[in-house]
Amino acid sequence: MSIIQEVSLLRTDLTKVERKIASYIVDYPELVLKQNVAELATAAGASAATVIRFFQKNGYSNLAQFKLLLASDLAITKRRTNDDVKPHSDYDIVKQKLLNNSIESLQQTSDTLTKESVMAIIKKIHDAQQIYLFGLGASSLVAENITQKWARLGIQFSSFQEINLFLPALETATKNDLIWFISNSGSTPEIVWAAKIAKEKQLTTVSLTKYDANPLADLTELRLHTATPLEAKIRSAATNSLLSQFLVVDIIYYFYLSQYYDESNDNITRTHQIIERYHQETLNNKNQSNQG
Repeated sequence: MSIIQEVSLLRTDLTKVERKIASYIVDYPELVLKQNVAELATAAGASAATVIRFFQKNGYSNLAQFKLLLASDLAITKRRTNDDVKPHSDYDIVKQKLLNNSIESLQQTSDTLTKESVMAIIKKIHDAQQIYLFGLGASSLVAENITQKWARLGIQFSSFQEINLFLPALETATKNDLIWFISNSGSTPEIVWAAKIAKEKQLTTVSLTKYDANPLADLTELRLHTATPLEAKIRSAATNSLLSQFLVVDIIYYFYLSQYYDESNDNITRTHQIIERYHQETLNNKNQSNQG
């Protein structure tokens, strides 16, 4: 049963004001995705407090959680009726569709991240003795992005794209290490199997998956989620899922930088200087060669 169907059925057991909120959600689900509590309350003709109670009373933690579930349902509906690319599509239509989907996915992903969850993860990153990343396919690009970013802070991640290389590292990992699994679906067989081993060994684990029930998230101690991608089943690339994953990585990275600024800033300055030195010396050598 979809979220909209659930809300529709709830209306018989709600108060008069709560029914107004439910009716508004059923009639205008797309608008709800873009509203905060105050905006939804005004549009539905209720108070902000009533809106908050409405979601808590009906099994949702808050509006943000409800919007994620609603977005997932709407995304599934869109995928049933829209292809990623249609024959002879107009250029402007293709461009605008990709832009709209990207903006919506990024906003919904931002809504999934709480300060508490990000804070817990950056502390684990800071305190870990060794940090291992495991991602396959498009997820390996996210792992490479993480490795490149944190290297500038002097923090080394070991990134793996092949399970036969990752498993020996996993087997020798200790409880002082951090294992970070990346899989948009959360059901990639190799990654799920490795996560089971990590759980058996009682290692500290993080997962980055889409916001949905999935075996990988269930197996990990700390969980990061992105919005359910607004992409067709037959798609040209993991467009929105990758953008959303990169956003999560950026938020964690820059919040880490802000929380551990003093120790990170020196490393960033030094790594920037060595790159500048390389380019300057390369340029000087090239000029000298041309003059010779």
